[in-house]
Amino acid sequence: MIARSRRVMENGPGREVVRACVQEFLAGAERRQQLKCWYEGRHEILGRTRASGLPNAKLVHDFPRYISTMAAGYLVGRPVEYEADGGQQPALQAVLERYSRCAIDSVDAELAKNASIYGRGVE
Repeated sequence: MIARSRRVMENGPGREVVRACVQEFLAGAERRQQLKCWYEGRHEILGRTRASGLPNAKLVHDFPRYISTMAAGYLVGRPVEYEADGGQQPALQAVLERYSRCAIDSVDAELAKNASIYGRGVE
């Protein structure tokens, strides 16, 4: 049993771990969809209807978009700087070379925006 567990850990996480992670992600799908709708300005009040003859005033403001944009701008307004201790410098250089090829500044900005909208951003 111990040899099997070591083999599984060497080959990556087991099925149970992956299944639990996927289920946790899917459990929050409805909440993330609601947060996205708010960010895009599609609020619940727009679906409200009233009996004919009664006023049906609706007012929507894009505060969620404004707040997310401002929060992400403050977080990564200046590009993220990557540093490493002396012993880790060669490994960091290899990572930075690849980052320079994929416009990492825009990737970081997108991650900051997603973190602001959904409450988490994953790279």
